[in-house]
Amino acid sequence: MESKNKKRPQKKNKNPKRIKTGIYVRGDWLYIRYPDPNKPGRTLEDATGLTYTKQNVLIAEEMRFRRIGVDKVDSLNTNSSVSEVADLYLRKKQRDVLGSTFNGYYYRMRRVKAYFGDTPIRKLKESDIENFYDGLLLGSLKREVAKKPLDEDTVKDTKRTFGSAFQMAVDAGIASKNLARIVKLNKEILADLSEDEDLDDDFFDEKDTERFFRICKNHPQYRLFYLTFFYCLRRSEVLGLRWKNIDFEKGLITINHTVTKGFKGETKRRNHTKTPTSNRKLGLVDCTIAILREIKEEQSINRLRYPDSYYESDYVFTKQDGSLYQPDSLTQAFHRIIRDNPDLPQGITFHGLRASGITRLILKGANPKSVQVWAGHKDIETTLKYYTKVKGSDNAETMANQMAEGLNI
Repeated sequence: MESKNKKRPQKKNKNPKRIKTGIYVRGDWLYIRYPDPNKPGRTLEDATGLTYTKQNVLIAEEMRFRRIGVDKVDSLNTNSSVSEVADLYLRKKQRDVLGSTFNGYYYRMRRVKAYFGDTPIRKLKESDIENFYDGLLLGSLKREVAKKPLDEDTVKDTKRTFGSAFQMAVDAGIASKNLARIVKLNKEILADLSEDEDLDDDFFDEKDTERFFRICKNHPQYRLFYLTFFYCLRRSEVLGLRWKNIDFEKGLITINHTVTKGFKGETKRRNHTKTPTSNRKLGLVDCTIAILREIKEEQSINRLRYPDSYYESDYVFTKQDGSLYQPDSLTQAFHRIIRDNPDLPQGITFHGLRASGITRLILKGANPKSVQVWAGHKDIETTLKYYTKVKGSDNAETMANQMAEGLNI
């Protein structure tokens, strides 16, 4: 008969012990953990088949670096590529940070390596790095660099990490100055991307909308104002409308080109929109088809009126002689109409036409997802903010009435 005091065998601890960044021991065996190259935020684990010894830890470390594509670089020379500098930086960084923190450095430097590759770091120019930062913000780079536009904070983190790696080349005498740090993020792009909907702006209610369009019926920009409101367009989008993007047969209008004011006041024309979701197709209906045909006919008449000086372009909205509008001219024209008509909301801006169109859709019962697509909002949260503002006051009154109903205390 077995003794009741006999101890049960202790369960073997299955939790691995961390030896150094990415290197773990479970029992007598070494394992490596490394960031998944295909799924940011996910960590993979592999058995090394090595027992725990000091020499095998070094071998396991090399196995881990090979898994994440970091080559062994011991020093830099005048021909060192951007990828080699990045690899050396990552090897040194691994000694300073924990595994989860290292993953962030790895993903940021992977973008740098994917873009610059084997280009010698001493040959980089400021324009090369400007294009890299711009591409990250706009989402215009190849998929292996960035699958989608990155937010400002992520690009700033990438810039900061790239700057630290670049400094190694400067310290080694390979590069004369740290271009990764010197080059600034494009203020114009940042301003455009941060153009979140200003929910504090005034917008037209239904009566104000009717009054506004009645007042400006004979204004030169009446049709432009109408389509801005109807399609909930940004100023850059309505100015970027081109005839080749209007398909009368299919009844579609494509938003994929913008005209903006540059940081130095110049006009920028680009074949992209504020965000990928802003690139969208909208339906043509009888009233908008009629307006577009009127514009087309008017442009044909103006070509005859200015036979020697008419400026040819594919833009929908132009002046009588075909010359193109400056972005600020629309804002100023709209402001003058509001200023000269005190009965209209005096706080409304040109952007308020877009907000007024979104508000109308909400009040007509359109669902949030449909409104998001129509307006080209980056995410549903922006659209829901409109619902909260538009419905909020009505809901407050409704809830108060419901609370008071039948209350006899």
